[in-house]
Amino acid sequence: MCKIDSDKIFTERKKINAILDKLNHENITFGDVNEMVVKLAKHDSKQLNDILLKRLSGKDNDFYVANYILRELGSEEIVPDIVKLIFNNTLTDEKKAILVSLLDEMNADIEDIDFNSAFENIEEMSMTAVENLINEISNNHVDLDKAVNWIYEIPEIARMSFIDSICKVANINAFNFLQKILTGDDTELIKRILINLSKSNDSQAMGAINHALPYVGDPEIKEIMERSSRKMSFKGIQESTNTFDKEAKLGDIYKIAITNIDGAGSQSLWMSRVLGKKLECIFLLLNEDLGIKDCFGNTMSKKEYESMMERQFSDSVQTTEISYEKAISFIKDAININKIKKVLIAPSFHFLKQKMINEKILIPEEYVPDFKSYKLEEIKNNKDLQHMTELVMEIVPDCESWFIVNKDVYDIAEKILKKSKSQEVVVPSKKQLQEFAEKVIGDLVPQLKRRLIFTADLINSRIGDNKRIKLSKDMKKQVEILLCAALNIDTKIEENDFLLSIAEDSIYQAQISLINGFDYREKPEIFQ
Repeated sequence: MCKIDSDKIFTERKKINAILDKLNHENITFGDVNEMVVKLAKHDSKQLNDILLKRLSGKDNDFYVANYILRELGSEEIVPDIVKLIFNNTLTDEKKAILVSLLDEMNADIEDIDFNSAFENIEEMSMTAVENLINEISNNHVDLDKAVNWIYEIPEIARMSFIDSICKVANINAFNFLQKILTGDDTELIKRILINLSKSNDSQAMGAINHALPYVGDPEIKEIMERSSRKMSFKGIQESTNTFDKEAKLGDIYKIAITNIDGAGSQSLWMSRVLGKKLECIFLLLNEDLGIKDCFGNTMSKKEYESMMERQFSDSVQTTEISYEKAISFIKDAININKIKKVLIAPSFHFLKQKMINEKILIPEEYVPDFKSYKLEEIKNNKDLQHMTELVMEIVPDCESWFIVNKDVYDIAEKILKKSKSQEVVVPSKKQLQEFAEKVIGDLVPQLKRRLIFTADLINSRIGDNKRIKLSKDMKKQVEILLCAALNIDTKIEENDFLLSIAEDSIYQAQISLINGFDYREKPEIFQ
């Protein structure tokens, strides 16, 4: 028996290590990483945690891969071991700071732990990290978007200390870096930078402020920056003639494409412009709850771009090529969500947009699609279309992953399976669907309505570009069905074919997962 268990453990660990080794590959894409995270989530958590802990103590690459995976799949069980590792003298202060940030992101209960004693010299660590970062930036060894994003991966206290240190470096590379953060929307961090720069008598500090000003749309931040600039002028400081990053000369648009909205409410927006023989690209992750959730940029050949598009998106993902104007409307809408929900925009977006977007300032604005060519009142009251709304996830490819995944869904699915004492999927009763509606559907109606309307708008965009008459008719029918579902979304669930289909499919998917031994409630991270 012992031998069999040992063999199982060995095989399990071998498979986990094989996946982790693949993550060290240079040309790996976000799609590849997400796919591997999903695979790792299916393995034994005890063995996975054990391997990740060992890798945190290993080579740099192994440490950073393990840190990334734990940010996606970390559980409470591993917290005490990570705390022990932080107090272990074998790790550098920089890595210890990353692990403290990891625990913070995992919402671990660490308030009563004083981590200061774990670090040899916090001030020295901060200054060393600053100098290393500035050197890497000046030697083109690190992208600015990665550098700015790194600032947000460390705890807030350490972040403020880091900013204080970077302001003291006082060279053009440091000011160039600070100028990128000044174009963002993190008011507290910007105030901290401006307090530091205002005390400086360095003309480059004033240059950093003035260079960032044209890109700032927030009135409060703009007023604080203008006040800081005036204060330095009164001290007789003149703006440096040293060259900050010059305003990018934008090339012609190559391609702009957006994916359908997935079950988590996210879609990817890809924008590219011609840059000599290469393409300048930025990639945004837009989310209906979090606005601009992520952003990164890259320069690549057309062949690399097309290959990456092909690898990034599976057959189940629908992509639509859109105009520049429509892309800007989507971005403004996402920024509006960031503002309403008080969620910071992905930091790197603020300066990467300068390489792609004509407008220096993007004013938050809700996007309202135009359906003037459709008779909305007739569509709303069409009984045939109303009945067809129950087939939205079957006949509209864009919507096939719209089933709801959360704790309440799995609680209801588990209750149904236990009551039936079956290991096969059970069709929920009307009472169970009503319970689902009360617990789950109610709060999601506004976002489901938005999802229906935005998807109808995207499909409508494809119709004009499609020369095949039958396909265009099919698309128009899909638009009408989606609009009918949106216009009738407030109907009681027992009379609403679309919401009933969402309820039934969500419970069905949850039952399938539970029968196959996968419980979302244990590892919700992989769905985020």
